[in-house]
Amino acid sequence: MSFASTISGSFPIEQSPMSTASGSVMGKSGHDLRKFSQIDARTLAERACQFLRDRYPNKTALYVAADIGVAVSTVRKWLDQGHCPSGPAYDVMIATYGAVFLCAIRPDEPGWWHRVARAERQAALEARAEAIEQQLASLRGAR
Repeated sequence: MSFASTISGSFPIEQSPMSTASGSVMGKSGHDLRKFSQIDARTLAERACQFLRDRYPNKTALYVAADIGVAVSTVRKWLDQGHCPSGPAYDVMIATYGAVFLCAIRPDEPGWWHRVARAERQAALEARAEAIEQQLASLRGAR
């Protein structure tokens, strides 16, 4: 099942009551009806295209096609004509661009991807800080 197909509708998880060995019905601890908010295909496509344009302001279609293995003409249709990427294309974009892509297409939907995107950003900043510290240390040692 593709990512796009999982978010296009509402999927309540219904729990049926469980019986114990004595035949009495168990309570519903943790009874949770999870629902995905609905988002129309046009909004999803617009957000995905905006993410791609922000990532590659120049030659967007060319770079995205190289990243995800889709024809340049297909990516141009998404960008220029507002066509919606297919479910498999969304799956590849999620695998390629990670949690930050999910945050871009679902900014108002709290989810695990927001925590992952924050952790990814923090790790990248810490790596940059470490590289700067090493450069400063080498400069200080060269005095």
